[in-house]
Amino acid sequence: MRIMHISCQYGEKMAGQLHEQMLRDGEDSVVYYGFGELPNIPKTFRFNSEIEIKLYDLLARLTGKQGCFARYPTFLLKRRIREFRPELIHIHDLSGNYVHYYSLLSFLKERKYKVILTAEDTFLLAGDNEENKQKQTKTRKVTGNSELFGDFDRLVIAVPTQALLEQFETSYLKNREIRLITSAEEYRVLYQDIRKKTAEQYYQKYLSKKESHTPD
Repeated sequence: MRIMHISCQYGEKMAGQLHEQMLRDGEDSVVYYGFGELPNIPKTFRFNSEIEIKLYDLLARLTGKQGCFARYPTFLLKRRIREFRPELIHIHDLSGNYVHYYSLLSFLKERKYKVILTAEDTFLLAGDNEENKQKQTKTRKVTGNSELFGDFDRLVIAVPTQALLEQFETSYLKNREIRLITSAEEYRVLYQDIRKKTAEQYYQKYLSKKESHTPD
């Protein structure tokens, strides 16, 4: 299975652990991360410079907007996605100001990529009330944006705790598939579930086409 991992950092997130396990198992895995030390691991790439990250962090502090500035790195990342053509993209976090979140997620939805989005906190729910929505009317932030997530049918949201699961299941994201995932092994099971579901969908599509071409 061809999987692309996207993470703010390599070593401090589960992206590195999953990537290395997949390489040992002979699977096609690649990691693109925003900042931090360069690991001596195959198929790992950093797509931001340290100067860019400092600039985006400064702009975030000055404006109060998160994830609204890294347009050029996100443009480069989208190009890498098109080149790699992954069967599945796993976004391990939406923190660190290392990508332009709205642009990236819109691209993935429009191109119909299968996506796992790990939510380690309530960042995605920050705009899920009237007070926060009023504060965000002048910004295109992913937080609280039901338009962006509303018809993102190929998205699975993974959360690490039961408390977060309950919060997400009662939020504007309640119609999306939400999974409680607490370990690398559980993510590997999820990967296989998605692979199996994809194979079944292709098979059903093949049968439908075959039946439509069968003479009466």
